Amino acid sequence: SVAALVVSSSAPIVMAIADASDTDYMPVPPVSEEQFGIPSSVLSIATADADGMEVLKFCTDQQSESAGETLPLPGGGAQFEQSGYEGQYSGVACRFSSSTVDSAGRPRRFSAHGYADSDGGDCTPFLPPSLFSTDFVTPIDWQFLAFASNQPGTVTVGDTELTLEGVEGPNSVFRARIGDGGGGPGVRIRSSVPVWAVMESRADDDEQLLYGNIPPQLVDLDRRTYRLFVARSNGDQAMVASIVDDNEIFLNGASQGTLAVGQVWEGTAQSGDIFTASGPIYGVTRTSTGTHVMIPGRLKGTEFAIANDRRTEAHLYVNCLDVPCHVTLSTSGGVVTTRDVRARSFIELTVAGAVGVDQAIVVSSS
Repeated sequence: SVAALVVSSSAPIVMAIADASDTDYMPVPPVSEEQFGIPSSVLSIATADADGMEVLKFCTDQQSESAGETLPLPGGGAQFEQSGYEGQYSGVACRFSSSTVDSAGRPRRFSAHGYADSDGGDCTPFLPPSLFSTDFVTPIDWQFLAFASNQPGTVTVGDTELTLEGVEGPNSVFRARIGDGGGGPGVRIRSSVPVWAVMESRADDDEQLLYGNIPPQLVDLDRRTYRLFVARSNGDQAMVASIVDDNEIFLNGASQGTLAVGQVWEGTAQSGDIFTASGPIYGVTRTSTGTHVMIPGRLKGTEFAIANDRRTEAHLYVNCLDVPCHVTLSTSGGVVTTRDVRARSFIELTVAGAVGVDQAIVVSSS
C-alpha cells in the first residue's frame, strides 16, 4: 500500500501527527509548491489533490541542471516514497519543486518529509523558503544540527562558523552540518541567509524540526505567529527558548517571566496548551516516549497531506485558531471524518489502517 492522509479545513489550523506510541511524531506544515530539506534514510512525499503530479528533485550532489530527478507523485490519498539516503542527516540536501500546474496555470502543491534516520523515533518535515529562519536557539542538549538553503552563505553555531555548500544555479541548494559531540541548551545559531534546520536530541536521539525567528512578511501579516502549540504532553517537562532579548513568555495567557536571548524557560505542559510571546520562541516537550517539538503558529494552513508509511494508528493533534473550523480528514479510501471545531480549541483525531508505503493522510479546512 502507499498511504497518505489528507486534512483540509475551512479556516487556518495547525497540526501534528504521531502513531499510538508517539513515534514518527512531527509537526505538519501545509502543502506548498516548493520545499527544502535533508532526507534521512527515507523520503516521503504526498499531495492533497485527487490527481497525481510530478515533483522535480535537485540535490547537492547533482552538478548540472540535467541531473535533476522527476518524481511521480500519485494523488488521491497516496504517496511517493524513496529510500537509500544517508542516516543522521549527513547526506545530501534537496530542493523539491512542483513540475505540474493546475487548471489556472498555478503550480500544484505537495508536502515532503524524511524519517527512519537510524535512531530516535520522530520525523522531520521539509519547508518552503518562506518559512526559513536566520536566528535560532537550542532549548536542550543536542547531538547534531543540519541546515539546508536555497542560497550560499554561512551558519554560525556558537563560535563555530559553517559554510553552506552545494550547487548554485536555477535549482540552487546548499547544506551544512555540525556534530562532533553536539552542544547544550541556550546555544545561539545565526545564519547569513534563511535556512531550514534540524536538531537531534541527545537524551533520546529524536530528530526535531528546528525553527527560529519568523520572516518579517509573516510577522507583518500576523504577530500571533509568535505562538507555540503543545501537541503531545500529559503534565510532562516543557522547555521554551527565547530567540530575542526582552521576550515575555505566556502559558495559556499567564505570564511566565521575561527572557533574554538564549535563556530557556522550563516547566510542565499539557496537550492543547499554548505558549505565546512578544518575540520569537522555540519549544519542545519531553515525555516518556521522547522529545517532541511544539507546533509553531507559522505552520498554519487549510490543506495538509501526510505520507503515512508506519503509523498503524495515526493520531492527529489539531488546533483551530481564531475562527471556527470545518475539518475534513481523508485517505485513499475517501473521507474518514469531518469535524466542526470551535475557535481557539484543540482536538485529537485518530485514523486506523491508513498505513503503508503508498498511503497518505489529507487534512483540509473549509
